[in-house]
Amino acid sequence: MKNFKRIFILIVGAVVLTGCPLSYNFPIDQPSVRVDPGLYGKYKDPNGESNFDKIPSTLTIAAGTVYSYTVIESYPTKDLEGNVIQVSNEYSAHISKIKGTSFVNLCRKGDDLYWFYKMDTKGTNLLITEVSCLGYGDDWISKNSRELKIFLGKYIKEKRMYGDSFELIRQ
Repeated sequence: MKNFKRIFILIVGAVVLTGCPLSYNFPIDQPSVRVDPGLYGKYKDPNGESNFDKIPSTLTIAAGTVYSYTVIESYPTKDLEGNVIQVSNEYSAHISKIKGTSFVNLCRKGDDLYWFYKMDTKGTNLLITEVSCLGYGDDWISKNSRELKIFLGKYIKEKRMYGDSFELIRQ
């Protein structure tokens, strides 16, 4: 029983130390920032988690509505029989602004879970940084969009609020 407790504590510790992407079943706020057509296009994620035989995943950002984007993620993988197939996932995204910083609210089509990322531009490329809940105790738990926006505004300049960053290379 002692070994089980130790292993359980190690697993929980590993999860806590690696952070967790912040997600909720509501966005930071409702879409209200007009889309920037300059962001439309195809981007490569050379370090994408879906890399297969060193082939990067791609993201295509296209028009959604006046206030939202359609994002299509595409990457190669193997099916159960070992054949290489192309997989695509479609997302809806909109930008929220907090103290001049752009945050992406990303929701997979047909789902109601939002993932949050800080977005900066680097020339024609996009620098995307995961919003994390590491090191905030229960302060990161929000019940609605208003509380979430207050939380993000409170810790916006703290490095511990952010997880991994990756650059999307415009093609």
